Amino acid sequence: MTNHFLLAYGTDKITAMGIALKSNMITALILVGFAFGGQSVGNALGAFLLSVCRQGVLYAAFLFLLSNLFGYHGVLLSQACADLATVVMAVCIIRNLFKK
Repeated sequence: MTNHFLLAYGTDKITAMGIALKSNMITALILVGFAFGGQSVGNALGAFLLSVCRQGVLYAAFLFLLSNLFGYHGVLLSQACADLATVVMAVCIIRNLFKK
């Protein structure tokens, strides 16, 4: 490759994809487990909120916020941040579920 501009952007993209992949695996395990488990124990609202917030509300919010703050790098990291925020949200919902 002779175009250093493309090489730099490709390296950043692969790094961001690696971060997003790790957070995506954790989020997928929590969402699948809680979507079925949460509904079966009577917490369908929590399961619904996690499903909607992950790709709808949180992703759009992080995409807008991080792209305005960091530009291209913010767009790359928005998926990982949305997944991590979903994990925090799931932990809070599960903790409240066990307190009952």
